[in-house]
Amino acid sequence: MKLTTKTIYLLINIMVLVVLFSVGLVFLLWYDKEFEHERARLIEIVQSRSEMIGAVAKYDQIEGKKLGKSNAQSQQDTLKQIREAHSRFKGFGQTGEFTLGKIVNGQIVFLLRHRHQEKDHKHQMVFSTSEAQPMRAALKKQSGIMEGYDYRGQKVLAAYEYIDAMDMGIVAKVDLEELHEPFKKAAIQISLMSFLTILAGAFFFQKTSAPLIRVIERNEELLTRVLEASDDIVLSTGLNNSITYINNAGARIFKESKDNIIGKPLDDFLSKKALIQFNTSQRILDETGKGHSFVCALDPNLSTRLFHTHQTTIKAEKGFLTGTVCIARDVTETLETQRLFTENKALTDTIVNNAADGIILLNNQGHICIWNKAAQRIFGYEENEVLGKNPHSFLAFPEDQIAGSNALANFLKTGQLNTLHDVVELKARCKNENVIDIELSLAGLSQDNGWHALGIFRDVTHKKQQEQALQRVYNQLAESASNYKYLFDNAKISIWDEDFTDVYDALEALKEQGIRDIKVYLNANPEVALNLAQKIKINDINEETLRLYRAQSKEHFFNSITETFSGDALDIFIDEIDAIWHKKSGFVTSTTQRTLDGKSIYVMIYVPIPTEREEYKNIPVSILDITETVLTKERLNEQNEALQELQNIIDRSPAVAFLWRNEEKWPVEYVSHNISEWGYTKEQFESGQLHFVDIVNPDDLERVGNEVSQYIENDYSSFVQEYRIIAADGSIHWIDDRTWVRKDHEGNITHFEGICLEITERKEVERLLWQSQKSEALGNMAAGIAHDFNNMLLPVIALTDLTANQCKDDDPIKRRMLKIKDAGEKAQELVKSLMIFAREEEVEFNPIHVCDFLSTTIELLEQTMPSSMQIIQKGGCPKEYQDCSILGSFGQLQSVLINIAKNAADALNGRTGTFNIECSQLLNDNSHTDVELPEQGAVYFHIRLKDNGPGMTDEVLMRIFDPFYTTKAVGEGTGMGLAMARSIIDKHKGLIRAHSRKGYGTTFDIYIPLIVS
Repeated sequence: MKLTTKTIYLLINIMVLVVLFSVGLVFLLWYDKEFEHERARLIEIVQSRSEMIGAVAKYDQIEGKKLGKSNAQSQQDTLKQIREAHSRFKGFGQTGEFTLGKIVNGQIVFLLRHRHQEKDHKHQMVFSTSEAQPMRAALKKQSGIMEGYDYRGQKVLAAYEYIDAMDMGIVAKVDLEELHEPFKKAAIQISLMSFLTILAGAFFFQKTSAPLIRVIERNEELLTRVLEASDDIVLSTGLNNSITYINNAGARIFKESKDNIIGKPLDDFLSKKALIQFNTSQRILDETGKGHSFVCALDPNLSTRLFHTHQTTIKAEKGFLTGTVCIARDVTETLETQRLFTENKALTDTIVNNAADGIILLNNQGHICIWNKAAQRIFGYEENEVLGKNPHSFLAFPEDQIAGSNALANFLKTGQLNTLHDVVELKARCKNENVIDIELSLAGLSQDNGWHALGIFRDVTHKKQQEQALQRVYNQLAESASNYKYLFDNAKISIWDEDFTDVYDALEALKEQGIRDIKVYLNANPEVALNLAQKIKINDINEETLRLYRAQSKEHFFNSITETFSGDALDIFIDEIDAIWHKKSGFVTSTTQRTLDGKSIYVMIYVPIPTEREEYKNIPVSILDITETVLTKERLNEQNEALQELQNIIDRSPAVAFLWRNEEKWPVEYVSHNISEWGYTKEQFESGQLHFVDIVNPDDLERVGNEVSQYIENDYSSFVQEYRIIAADGSIHWIDDRTWVRKDHEGNITHFEGICLEITERKEVERLLWQSQKSEALGNMAAGIAHDFNNMLLPVIALTDLTANQCKDDDPIKRRMLKIKDAGEKAQELVKSLMIFAREEEVEFNPIHVCDFLSTTIELLEQTMPSSMQIIQKGGCPKEYQDCSILGSFGQLQSVLINIAKNAADALNGRTGTFNIECSQLLNDNSHTDVELPEQGAVYFHIRLKDNGPGMTDEVLMRIFDPFYTTKAVGEGTGMGLAMARSIIDKHKGLIRAHSRKGYGTTFDIYIPLIVS
């Protein structure tokens, strides 16, 4: 046999496979034997223990019956013996133990002390828990052995048995980790021995063979593979507009194979709108000869994906035009970010300050007005150090500063910039004088009759260093194959030199067998996929690979290579084989792997796929560490989720959040969604349809404005105000407004940030408390006055009556005496009202039939009220009141209705009007949130008295129940009518409420407890 590189590696691999197969087979047989032995031991232990416990339980029951004990007492005796025995036996091995349990009230209760008690494990848990699987099976009256989770949630091998005599379950278990531990140690020892054996064999073959020389050819093919693996779309067209080249990314967008695309007109694959943009760009190319950029939707079926497209000409060596080339990059997310930035500035400010990339915003004068925390971290300048400055002063080179300043000046005038929406690379200088590489993307914003520039940049110094290192590798490979070994070993990315020739031959054999879909075949036959994976030979790895995977040496890495693979390694390998099967230019994927010290890393794997079998001997597999990139993206996603959750919390809170500008009418830039509680929408404010001052009660607006002006003059950073706002339905709400002042870098107030909490109920409670205190004081005073005044009136009325009786009927003195008596009796009625208000008048309560009360009162109202006011009762006395009564004073309750009706007639002042009386039942069961009745669960008689008079203002409505308060002229009213009415209803354990609006009449609601027979 001729000694060649192929034969050497073939023999080495045969030796490796034989050793690995032999060792693996022996190890597998040993593990299976030991594992079965442990299963049999656990089953024997649990069965013997369950039989012994069952026998002891039956014996204790028999003996217990002789001593007059119940079965429960006998069972406790048995359990006591088991616990005493268990206390002297902690378990077997490192983790083995017995557990005994039973079901109590739907929970598993463990009856023996856990061996792992120091971990504070529960002694009982819900029966349906995912833990304690063996005990749950035993308590289901099952027996056997399983691998499952015990009460700690630890994976164990456990035998279980049901003890019928005790109605309990017993489990003998040991941690799977303890069973695996000796095999792990043996595996390490065997692996070390295998490694030494393989190393000795490899050394022997190495010494007996000539040095291996590998030459990397076809550099152009390597560059083509990199281009094919790009995520950007690259295509070229000829003079007849037919496609002459397209990469894999372009084929994916057009959803056609390359063979079906190349040679066809570009018009066949574009939407009408995109075609117009391409034709316009072509016309500009013809006129100027310079490249042109535009944004369009390349796929007519996926118009929401937008691509930044750059088109330029292709010229021959003598300058003849041969076609055009286009490069397109998906910028949908960038444009969406710009849209969101414009739509919701308040939320965007939060996102900007938490973004991982640096973000700056230039105003229409080209000065920095936003400088986020990432920008501070990258450049080292705080926000107050850069606001108002020209951004180009941070560029490292004077020529870049001049060119950037000129381009910015042109952009501020015209809104045009050659690099708009492109990613450009620049050199920048930090505060510490370090020069760094940055990637900058610019977007234009038209606002306030001027152009603003939004810049997003990131520090790519490390990335540039890696790219430069990679470029140096490729350049050196292209210059000389003799330097390949040096470059391979010193590359800054992980490179594996792998031999796929056996895989290639195996795939050709499968094709001859008639296999058509290799991916489906391998998924159905994973053992074939594993066999193919074993055919791959790793010729060599570079030093960066050892560093990336934390390997001590190449031998260490080769022996432990399977430890680096993740759980999806086989799926990735099948996808790689599918790419080779379909002769793709390359295979790219991202996955997680592990270093040899157990750390997880994210990597991107690129496998170039050759076209000839001979090239499969040396395939350079590149592995790039993208851990930091992935973690940064995950952190950004977590921040976005946290911001969204914060927004949801604000929207669900009772406080409405506002952000309004320090301008006339306080225009709103942001308001939380819960503004809907007042009947408005978020869009009404943020679109400018409504301003904040539009909802402030006009009676409070001047005061609120003056207070804000005073706070600003006194340089308050925050302040609190209470005022009324008008909801969309016209209702009045009191709010507690807590406002914070926002200033710009020059100290000017630009915005007010506020949270508005509704305090209408609190205000009502405060008013009622004040009213109660005032009524109590007036009541005490009225009681004292009434007693004294009543005593004074008694002799006046008596003597007047006596004198009148002694006079003749035609005597003028008698008429005067009768007038004095009449005035005295009226004064007595007023005293009686005061006594009722002060609750000093003792009144006897009796059952009052509801229908009799209604009919009598309505009849009296029709006789006493003016004919201009029509008394209306809807439906007469309802059927549900036929057997209902109320406990109270007929006269007092009748006086309440008459008083309210008289007030309605006085308010009409002779005009035609109506006085409606409606009745209903109301069960106080917390379902009526608009009224709070005293007695929970009681049924109330509800009387609604409604007129269509002129109504009352809010100020009058708040005071109508105050004693001595009246809106009538002097001498026309005492102000005691409604105060007495409420006092009467309160004595009847009821409630009276009034509702009125100016111009809409007045409604009184009266609730009195019913006696239901």
